[in-house]
Amino acid sequence: MKKLGEFVPAMKRVAVVCAILVVLFFILDDIVMPRYVQQGETTKVPSVVGLNIDEALQVLSDAGLNGKQAEVRADKQFPVGTVAVQTPPAGSEVKFGRGVYLTVSGGETLTPVPGLRGKSVRDATLTLERFGLTMGTITYQVSTEYPENTVIEQSVAEGTKVRA
Repeated sequence: MKKLGEFVPAMKRVAVVCAILVVLFFILDDIVMPRYVQQGETTKVPSVVGLNIDEALQVLSDAGLNGKQAEVRADKQFPVGTVAVQTPPAGSEVKFGRGVYLTVSGGETLTPVPGLRGKSVRDATLTLERFGLTMGTITYQVSTEYPENTVIEQSVAEGTKVRA
Protein backbone atom coordinates (compact mmCIF):
# COMPACT_ATOMS: atom_id res chain seq x y z
CA MET A 1 0.00 0.00 0.00
CA LYS A 2 1.30 3.46 -0.97
CA LYS A 3 1.32 6.30 1.42
CA LEU A 4 0.03 9.81 0.78
CA GLY A 5 3.56 11.18 0.66
CA GLU A 6 4.32 9.11 -2.44
CA PHE A 7 1.44 10.70 -4.46
CA VAL A 8 2.50 14.30 -3.81
CA PRO A 9 5.50 14.33 -6.23
CA ALA A 10 3.33 12.77 -8.95
CA MET A 11 0.62 15.41 -8.42
CA LYS A 12 3.23 18.17 -8.58
CA ARG A 13 4.49 16.80 -11.91
CA VAL A 14 0.93 16.73 -13.32
CA ALA A 15 0.33 20.32 -12.13
CA VAL A 16 3.60 21.52 -13.71
CA VAL A 17 2.78 19.79 -17.02
CA CYS A 18 -0.72 21.34 -17.03
CA ALA A 19 0.70 24.80 -16.30
CA ILE A 20 3.22 24.42 -19.16
CA LEU A 21 0.42 23.35 -21.53
CA VAL A 22 -1.70 26.36 -20.56
CA VAL A 23 1.23 28.74 -21.12
CA LEU A 24 1.99 27.13 -24.51
CA PHE A 25 -1.66 27.45 -25.52
CA PHE A 26 -1.72 31.18 -24.77
CA ILE A 27 1.60 31.74 -26.56
CA LEU A 28 0.27 29.97 -29.65
CA ASP A 29 -3.13 31.67 -29.49
CA ASP A 30 -1.95 35.23 -28.80
CA ILE A 31 1.44 35.44 -30.52
CA VAL A 32 2.17 32.72 -33.06
CA MET A 33 -1.23 32.32 -34.78
CA PRO A 34 -1.95 36.05 -35.28
CA ARG A 35 1.45 36.50 -36.94
CA TYR A 36 0.93 33.42 -39.12
CA VAL A 37 -2.57 34.45 -40.20
CA GLN A 38 -1.60 38.07 -40.91
CA GLN A 39 1.42 37.30 -43.04
CA GLY A 40 1.13 37.97 -46.77
CA GLU A 41 0.29 41.04 -48.77
CA THR A 42 -3.04 42.78 -48.50
CA THR A 43 -5.08 45.03 -50.73
CA LYS A 44 -8.15 47.21 -50.43
CA VAL A 45 -11.38 45.93 -51.96
CA PRO A 46 -12.48 48.22 -54.81
CA SER A 47 -16.11 49.28 -55.13
CA VAL A 48 -17.89 47.31 -57.86
CA VAL A 49 -21.49 48.09 -56.85
CA GLY A 50 -23.38 49.40 -59.88
CA LEU A 51 -21.03 47.80 -62.41
CA ASN A 52 -22.02 45.15 -64.91
CA ILE A 53 -21.13 41.68 -63.51
CA ASP A 54 -18.43 41.09 -66.17
CA GLU A 55 -16.84 44.51 -65.52
CA ALA A 56 -16.96 43.90 -61.76
CA LEU A 57 -15.23 40.52 -62.09
CA GLN A 58 -12.50 42.14 -64.21
CA VAL A 59 -11.96 45.02 -61.74
CA LEU A 60 -11.64 42.52 -58.87
CA SER A 61 -9.26 40.32 -60.87
CA ASP A 62 -7.09 43.36 -61.67
CA ALA A 63 -6.95 44.10 -57.92
CA GLY A 64 -5.74 40.54 -57.22
CA LEU A 65 -9.07 39.36 -55.83
CA ASN A 66 -11.36 36.50 -56.76
CA GLY A 67 -14.85 37.74 -57.65
CA LYS A 68 -17.69 35.25 -57.29
CA GLN A 69 -21.36 35.67 -58.17
CA ALA A 70 -23.28 34.76 -55.02
CA GLU A 71 -26.93 35.19 -56.02
CA VAL A 72 -29.37 37.07 -58.20
CA ARG A 73 -32.16 38.98 -56.47
CA ALA A 74 -34.80 41.50 -57.44
CA ASP A 75 -33.64 45.06 -56.86
CA LYS A 76 -35.41 48.11 -58.27
CA GLN A 77 -32.43 50.37 -57.52
CA PHE A 78 -30.06 48.63 -59.98
CA PRO A 79 -30.62 47.50 -63.59
CA VAL A 80 -30.60 43.79 -64.48
CA GLY A 81 -27.09 42.29 -64.50
CA THR A 82 -25.39 44.89 -62.32
CA VAL A 83 -23.84 44.33 -58.90
CA ALA A 84 -26.20 45.40 -56.10
CA VAL A 85 -24.18 44.21 -53.05
CA GLN A 86 -20.60 43.11 -52.48
CA THR A 87 -19.09 41.25 -49.52
CA PRO A 88 -16.65 42.29 -48.11
CA PRO A 89 -17.57 45.94 -48.66
CA ALA A 90 -15.46 48.42 -50.63
CA GLY A 91 -12.46 49.74 -48.72
CA SER A 92 -11.97 46.60 -46.63
CA GLU A 93 -8.36 45.47 -46.21
CA VAL A 94 -8.03 41.82 -47.34
CA LYS A 95 -5.36 39.39 -48.51
CA PHE A 96 -4.65 38.99 -52.23
CA GLY A 97 -6.68 36.17 -53.73
CA ARG A 98 -9.57 36.59 -51.27
CA GLY A 99 -13.05 35.88 -52.60
CA VAL A 100 -15.40 38.83 -53.02
CA TYR A 101 -19.04 37.70 -53.24
CA LEU A 102 -21.33 39.65 -55.53
CA THR A 103 -25.12 39.85 -55.41
CA VAL A 104 -26.43 40.68 -58.87
CA SER A 105 -29.63 42.59 -59.53
CA GLY A 106 -32.38 40.71 -61.32
CA GLY A 107 -34.17 43.99 -61.94
CA GLU A 108 -37.44 45.14 -60.54
CA THR A 109 -40.08 42.53 -59.79
CA LEU A 110 -43.16 42.78 -61.95
CA THR A 111 -46.54 41.82 -60.52
CA PRO A 112 -49.47 40.49 -62.56
CA VAL A 113 -52.61 42.63 -62.30
CA PRO A 114 -55.46 40.65 -60.74
CA GLY A 115 -58.95 40.52 -62.23
CA LEU A 116 -61.21 43.03 -60.47
CA ARG A 117 -64.37 42.91 -62.56
CA GLY A 118 -67.42 42.08 -60.45
CA LYS A 119 -65.75 42.91 -57.13
CA SER A 120 -66.84 45.72 -54.86
CA VAL A 121 -64.57 48.78 -54.80
CA ARG A 122 -63.52 47.82 -51.27
CA ASP A 123 -62.66 44.22 -52.27
CA ALA A 124 -60.85 45.44 -55.39
CA THR A 125 -58.76 47.83 -53.29
CA LEU A 126 -57.83 45.06 -50.82
CA THR A 127 -56.98 42.67 -53.68
CA LEU A 128 -54.69 45.25 -55.26
CA GLU A 129 -52.97 45.92 -51.92
CA ARG A 130 -52.25 42.18 -51.50
CA PHE A 131 -50.38 42.33 -54.81
CA GLY A 132 -48.50 45.48 -53.79
CA LEU A 133 -50.55 47.64 -56.14
CA THR A 134 -52.77 50.67 -55.57
CA MET A 135 -56.13 51.71 -56.96
CA GLY A 136 -55.97 54.31 -59.71
CA THR A 137 -58.65 56.79 -60.70
CA ILE A 138 -62.21 55.58 -60.14
CA THR A 139 -64.89 56.58 -62.65
CA TYR A 140 -68.48 55.88 -61.64
CA GLN A 141 -71.02 54.65 -64.21
CA VAL A 142 -74.60 53.50 -63.91
CA SER A 143 -75.09 49.82 -64.65
CA THR A 144 -78.15 47.62 -64.72
CA GLU A 145 -76.00 44.49 -64.67
CA TYR A 146 -73.94 45.23 -61.51
CA PRO A 147 -74.84 46.68 -58.09
CA GLU A 148 -73.61 50.10 -57.01
CA ASN A 149 -69.85 50.39 -56.12
CA THR A 150 -68.94 47.33 -58.19
CA VAL A 151 -66.02 47.28 -60.64
CA ILE A 152 -67.38 47.05 -64.20
CA GLU A 153 -64.13 47.59 -66.12
CA GLN A 154 -60.45 47.97 -65.35
CA SER A 155 -58.03 50.08 -67.38
CA VAL A 156 -55.09 47.64 -67.06
CA ALA A 157 -56.00 44.20 -68.34
CA GLU A 158 -55.96 41.22 -65.98
CA GLY A 159 -52.61 39.38 -66.08
CA THR A 160 -50.63 42.36 -67.38
CA LYS A 161 -47.33 42.60 -65.47
CA VAL A 162 -46.64 45.96 -63.86
CA ARG A 163 -44.28 47.42 -61.25
CA ALA A 164 -45.48 47.05 -57.70
